[in-house]
Amino acid sequence: MASFRQRPEPMRCKARRGRHEQESPRSLQRWRHRDPELHAAKRINGRILWANLHLLFWLSLVPFATGWMGENDFAPVPAAVYGGVLLLAAIAYTILQRAIIADQGTDSPFAAAVGKDIKGRA
Repeated sequence: MASFRQRPEPMRCKARRGRHEQESPRSLQRWRHRDPELHAAKRINGRILWANLHLLFWLSLVPFATGWMGENDFAPVPAAVYGGVLLLAAIAYTILQRAIIADQGTDSPFAAAVGKDIKGRA
């Protein structure tokens, strides 16, 4: 007879839950949409890696800025920091796109997928 072992219960995180958790699905969405871009590139060079690291740095600050803004009831300074972090993440995303297009060429599938991106630049 085979014996079946019970799986151990998963450890529960006892971290304090705050308003910043409302932003985490959006951060995950940004992460999920960023990842296929790197897979679409045929080759990766140092410039693309640094641009990717730059984007990940600003995305890692989003939960902090969101939590700080939520704890202070949307005070002007935390709200400005939150907006600044989002703006700098958008700039880093644009830098990553341009680095990939510069390496792959304007006739690459990635450049065709990005297209003119008029709404993204507005």
